[in-house]
Amino acid sequence: AENQYWSARVARAEALAIVLEGNAEFEAQDVTITGDHSFTVPDGHRLVVRPSATPGEPWEAELAPLAGDAPTWRWRYSMDPSSKRIQLTMEE
Repeated sequence: AENQYWSARVARAEALAIVLEGNAEFEAQDVTITGDHSFTVPDGHRLVVRPSATPGEPWEAELAPLAGDAPTWRWRYSMDPSSKRIQLTMEE
């Protein structure tokens, strides 16, 4: 099918949707998610997608409740003096 952007008709081969409800987190590391997939993370939970230990399964997802209202990650901000750009480093 041909894309018709002006009429909001876009042909696609696959799509990924991630819905975070309320205070929710999603993390994916070292995985390639192909095809159509949708993840919904409920309020107060964290969903982690990682490579699967099961042969034939490309990835596995683990849903766990968050401890408290604070995020499980933090960003450390620093300024690169030569480029004057902000650098972000994730701290867990």
